[in-house]
Amino acid sequence: LCLRLKILTAVRSASVRGARFDEIDNDVWTIPADRMKGRRGAVTDFRVPLSTPALEVIKRAESWRRGPCMFPGQGAKGPSTGVSDVAIAKVLKKIAPGTTPHGFRTSFRSWVQDVDPTNFEVAETALAHTVGNKVERSYARSDLLDRRRILMQAWADYVTGSASNVVNINNKKSRSQN
Repeated sequence: LCLRLKILTAVRSASVRGARFDEIDNDVWTIPADRMKGRRGAVTDFRVPLSTPALEVIKRAESWRRGPCMFPGQGAKGPSTGVSDVAIAKVLKKIAPGTTPHGFRTSFRSWVQDVDPTNFEVAETALAHTVGNKVERSYARSDLLDRRRILMQAWADYVTGSASNVVNINNKKSRSQN
């Protein structure tokens, strides 16, 4: 489930692994600044719009809830801490050898470039990247949440196969027609 939420949100691994149920408010996940990449004091909380499939992942995790963490660890600190990066790497190595957690973010950004569902600022903001110079950022104060919500639902539709332009490569009938 942790990997699924990471793919659906394009959020960095550490932020997803440490996700807590109290960070979710309806269809927005607010990641606290202390779990965001960046210089202490220079980063702020980051709001992530949650697509329908992302909300389903959270609902499923809620049904297995053992503490405040959405994806609890198994180590000495127990369920009060998030799953470790080593545990995620082991799972990923088993199910998709050669794949890296960061590769999911790259896939998202490449998809945005190829499909062009939004502009540069929205795509980069979805990845929590800083856009523009200091002066530009002082005037651009929106986190583009509503525009990112549309983008993240389109991405979720694409990766879950719900988009109308996705071809099911596992369908035997479609393979025999090729």
